[in-house]
Amino acid sequence: MLYCRSRNGRSYTEGGFSSRGGPLPGPRPSTAKPQPSRLLLYLQRQPWAPQGPGESRPPLRVAVIGGGLAGVAAAWQLMRRAPRGRPLHLHLYDAAGIAAGGSGAAAGMLHPYSPRGKLLWRAAEAMEASLEAVAAAEAAAASMPAAATGELAAALAGVGEGPFVWRRGLVRPAASVKQSADFAKTLANAAKAAAGAEGRSGGGGCVAVRGLSAAELQALVPGVVLPVEPAESAAVPTGASEPAATGPAAAAAGAGAANGQGQAAGRAPNRREKRRAAAAAASSIAASADTAALLIPSGLVMDVSRYLHALWAATIHEAAARGDGSRAELRLRRVSSLERLRWGGSEAGGPEPGRHGAGSGAAADGSYDAVVVAAGAAAGTVAEVAAAGLPLQLCQGLTLVMEPGVGPAMEAPQEPQAQQQGPQEERERAMEVARLVVGATRSYGWGPEAALEACLRSEYARARCDGGSVTGGNGEGGTPTAAAGAARSAVGPAGSGQAEEADAATEEELRRRAEAVWKPLADWRVARVREGFRALPPRKGHGALPLVGRLQPGRRWWVVAGLGSRGVLYHGLLGQLLADAVLYDKVDVIPEELAAGCGAVLEPNVA
Repeated sequence: MLYCRSRNGRSYTEGGFSSRGGPLPGPRPSTAKPQPSRLLLYLQRQPWAPQGPGESRPPLRVAVIGGGLAGVAAAWQLMRRAPRGRPLHLHLYDAAGIAAGGSGAAAGMLHPYSPRGKLLWRAAEAMEASLEAVAAAEAAAASMPAAATGELAAALAGVGEGPFVWRRGLVRPAASVKQSADFAKTLANAAKAAAGAEGRSGGGGCVAVRGLSAAELQALVPGVVLPVEPAESAAVPTGASEPAATGPAAAAAGAGAANGQGQAAGRAPNRREKRRAAAAAASSIAASADTAALLIPSGLVMDVSRYLHALWAATIHEAAARGDGSRAELRLRRVSSLERLRWGGSEAGGPEPGRHGAGSGAAADGSYDAVVVAAGAAAGTVAEVAAAGLPLQLCQGLTLVMEPGVGPAMEAPQEPQAQQQGPQEERERAMEVARLVVGATRSYGWGPEAALEACLRSEYARARCDGGSVTGGNGEGGTPTAAAGAARSAVGPAGSGQAEEADAATEEELRRRAEAVWKPLADWRVARVREGFRALPPRKGHGALPLVGRLQPGRRWWVVAGLGSRGVLYHGLLGQLLADAVLYDKVDVIPEELAAGCGAVLEPNVA
């Protein structure tokens, strides 16, 4: 008998003879129809799956609620990451326009370190993603035609003229002896992580950091106040666990701390405790003298409002470049319910007020294929998000935008030493600074409606510029200016008069604190006061990380919330994660650290 082996490794007989002398039959052809693989079936079920020749499907419709850092970044990533072959119609919803909320009030500093100098969670990846988005926004602003019309013209109007990103590095001066010691630890850890690093440079790439001595800091930022003056070093409290004050406050704190620690148990400190306290004090003083600040060469500062308008322009440009009928539209409308949200028009079926763009051309209303809620502190104004009960704490902050005023000329900075490796020729002289953002204050106990009302009062509210209207979920519209007048009394517990007095006191307090850090600010004036709300997430093992996940099991509703003070750093990475989650309808693309912060509220991260 002759045996042959098939291609799949199985044996069968072919052309042989049996023991009875009869020929053996050949292999029987299979009558079963070939079955597609599980992967192919999965891909064919996806909403973005392209069709074969001659076939067409309606466009994939996605809504993004929120025109801040997370929302615009998600929109841009969705447009560029969606596979070609099926048009993507993306609608960005915001009641007051792009950057009208807390994102527009942000100082706009992009860097990967915490106030204590620790490298944040997935900092390198987050920096690369955000720098990529910044580069795309700059390219879009530089390449857009001057005769743009429609949605693109509106986006470019918000960009303005001149640069909106300044790549000169960032300097974080130490505000206390303890913070200076923390900076020294950061440099030591960075040096260990970067084998072969020269000098005090630590790490590499977008997370590189180096220390600045007191002399280097004064040369780079003339007038900055050091955390501890040489004559005041003896006033540093020994053995204290909290950050030390400076000047007379430090002497008072030192006396109180020494008395509290040495006599808390009714006895004087023993020799071992004295030696430990002296060693800690000496270490802190040495660290303060050698590490007065951190220099982050890859750090940058940007005007967040202008940047987000440019990134939205990049999204519109990307939609046109796809060549498949994709489009991106901004709709000035409040969204109060995802269940009732429709892409074709309002609930009554009519055209939506405040809509910008040529429209989707759809003949009938219908629900979106996917929705992303990225509304920041106002996310709770959406019924389904409010019902989810996300563990967020809302914080109101006021910042001062200061400009040089009439006063004595400020001392020009000295040229740094030759061996210093600072921000190269981009060093900014104090006289060349045109604007500074000071703050922010922190006030708690607010609700989502107050955050939304603050957006309508914002100087960045787009409708104030173009006269567009804002529509609520019940179809009631009105201009933001009128809404601001009615909502001013709801800003806080106090009345309007008391609120103005409180704002004046806050402004004076911010000025005083800022002048204590940088003396030349005494000759500057307050140009305007910004108001913004942040949604703060719970603090876990990796710190306070944003919350990302599916809003309800089985629904293509996604939410990102709780960016807190990390929005500038994490918005690029969050945009990537949300785009993949939406396009593939999979929660396992979201890191567990981000989904775990939601607890049992959101769908668990399982495949």
